[in-house]
Amino acid sequence: MRRQILARRSARLSLSCHPAAVGGTMPSTTVPINCSREEHMTVLKRFLAGLATAGAIVAYAGSSQAAEECKNPDSLVFSIIPTEETTQELGIYKPLIDKIKEKTGKSVEFFMPTSYASVIEGMVNGWVQIGVHGPNSYVLAKEKDPKLEVFATYTKAKGHFQEEGPGYKAVLVVKTGSKFDSIEKLKGSVLALADPASTSGNLLPRMVFGPLVGVGPDLEKYFSKVVYSGGHDQSALAVEEGRVDAACRICHAAFSLMTAPKTRLECSSSPIEPANR
Repeated sequence: MRRQILARRSARLSLSCHPAAVGGTMPSTTVPINCSREEHMTVLKRFLAGLATAGAIVAYAGSSQAAEECKNPDSLVFSIIPTEETTQELGIYKPLIDKIKEKTGKSVEFFMPTSYASVIEGMVNGWVQIGVHGPNSYVLAKEKDPKLEVFATYTKAKGHFQEEGPGYKAVLVVKTGSKFDSIEKLKGSVLALADPASTSGNLLPRMVFGPLVGVGPDLEKYFSKVVYSGGHDQSALAVEEGRVDAACRICHAAFSLMTAPKTRLECSSSPIEPANR
């Protein structure tokens, strides 16, 4: 799974015609939906079939005729799905923002997201031109507006639970010292997921952890309560403060949390990396 960097076809971006790879230690990005198992499987299969390719992705934004008709705003709006503390994460994206400014000759404003849905809707409605997404939020955004195009992806450095490369895992964490030392003991407990549009904080837990306990994607049948915290950092905080018993979140976001150490790893998915196209 990779973070996707999207651009609207309606914004004339010279960057869309140039490779835009972002590497190093840069980390990876609520839609009110209640998906059935079949819908979850459709999204997952569609992603695994080839949402992402190896290395950087550069996509052309439509035909030359469309380029003549597209808007050419004086400034661009950039946003990211809220995986961590947004103001800190924004600093990590500064090299990318600077490169966009250089290649387009435009100023770049930042839209502070309140949820995954706020970034999706911002791009669909045209007031966010460039956004960083995860695989699942990309699928949801693309379904709403087929004109959205991926023009870059990036890989991650090796971390505590993160292998070097474009993939990442969903991890299930509990508070250090809690009685929950197995998935079986978590039955009837309270689970935090990040956001309905999150890949590692909703889709993968339902498609990977659910089958481990025989409930498929219906985690609500196994846990007494499943809540959406609003983000991976909020899920971590809920576990630390004892407001929930466990949380499913992204592996590299769990690094600083694990080194505290206030929580421990209970289970993780295998890394999922789509085949090259």
